[in-house]
Amino acid sequence: MIGGMDAICPQRREEIVGLRMKSILAGTLATLITGRWWRC
Repeated sequence: MIGGMDAICPQRREEIVGLRMKSILAGTLATLITGRWWRC
């Protein structure tokens, strides 16, 4: 998704690159929390 946004909006590339790591960490955290919730 983030790579696609870079292709769609190249003038905002630096802003997108800045959000890349935050989005990966948020997705990982959401996955871990959901997995933990289902195992209870």
